[in-house]
Amino acid sequence: MKRILRCFMALAVIFAAACFIPALSDLSGGIKASALESGNFVFYENSDGTLYLQNYIGTDSPTTLTIPSTADGKKVTRVASDALNKVSSSLKILKIPGSITHLASYAFRNMTVLEKVVFISSGLTDIGSNAFSSCPKLASIVLPESVKTINGYAFFNCPSLKSFKIPSKVTRIPECTFRKCTALASIAFPSTLKSFGNAAFDGTPWLNA
Repeated sequence: MKRILRCFMALAVIFAAACFIPALSDLSGGIKASALESGNFVFYENSDGTLYLQNYIGTDSPTTLTIPSTADGKKVTRVASDALNKVSSSLKILKIPGSITHLASYAFRNMTVLEKVVFISSGLTDIGSNAFSSCPKLASIVLPESVKTINGYAFFNCPSLKSFKIPSKVTRIPECTFRKCTALASIAFPSTLKSFGNAAFDGTPWLNA
């Protein structure tokens, strides 16, 4: 009787494991794919099958760079933190395709010579905290109207930024978003804007005026 009971328990454990493994896969969105190298970029797969840009691996020092909209037949929708860190001291113009919907926190921070960011078409909805912080030469960036969320410190310490237009779908400017943007004198606000976070514009000529 004990032998039969032990056999039954062993079969039960095996059956439970077989059911549990796919459940884990469903929770995690599937097993994470290995790194995909395409051109000068490294990508990883999002849970929905799209890709996010992890980093730049080229051996050159480009002054102008366009983020790919696709790689290996899959859409590139996100940019990870410090994705272009390798070219932070050479890149002056960055072009972002409409396939990109999300910029992670710190995506393009400390890009020391970045002067201009161009969005090729609308698509971006979310800008992570500190995404463009401490870009001392950033003077030109026009966000697409698709943007809904700008997180705190997104443009913190960008002293060359003189003017900025807030997209019409943005309802809140959070804490320290434009703090220490010491040349920012002109800001266009949409009628939909409802609130400002603490120190959102501290140190700007706009606030001083």
